[in-house]
Amino acid sequence: QNVQAAHFEQMATSGINVVRVPLGYWNLVDLPAGATPNGAGAIGARWRNLQNIMPAAAYKKWIDRVFDFASQNSIRVLLDLHGAPGAQADNTFTGCNPGAGNMYFDTDWNRKLSVQAVEAMAILCQSKGATCYGLELLNEPDNRFMREHLQWYYSGAITAARKHLPPEKPLMIMEWPNNLGWWKDRR
Repeated sequence: QNVQAAHFEQMATSGINVVRVPLGYWNLVDLPAGATPNGAGAIGARWRNLQNIMPAAAYKKWIDRVFDFASQNSIRVLLDLHGAPGAQADNTFTGCNPGAGNMYFDTDWNRKLSVQAVEAMAILCQSKGATCYGLELLNEPDNRFMREHLQWYYSGAITAARKHLPPEKPLMIMEWPNNLGWWKDRR
């Protein structure tokens, strides 16, 4: 009920030509039975509950609806990994508020799952042709994560996405302005 043709018609009338669609890893990949991202305490049970709402493939009908309504109104779609495994920030926009200081995105398992989620987004984007504008590889990673970790993640995510998307399809990296100097001389 929240994704309606009228919303896209109104956006198009207002001059909007790209819409950003936030996705959680659970919308894109299924974890092995009983597995969750790395995390501490009760947070694993909360992620398991998110994962058990429905299998990742079941979300496709709503994602397809967004793309259909967007296409009908000449709007392009930017897919965004908004909720990464283990949480890339300690607030609710990751899909499950893990609580202050509880962020576990920087484990090997969670990075691997995140890259799998990005590859699933890339496959979806490829299937939607020109209506898919591109991908945002991670929404607002917390400043407390080491940038070396993000560099490793982004490198893997870009490699996974480029297996399915051509160079002219944008892949966006979000970074905070106070960290831009760290990236200046790194490639």
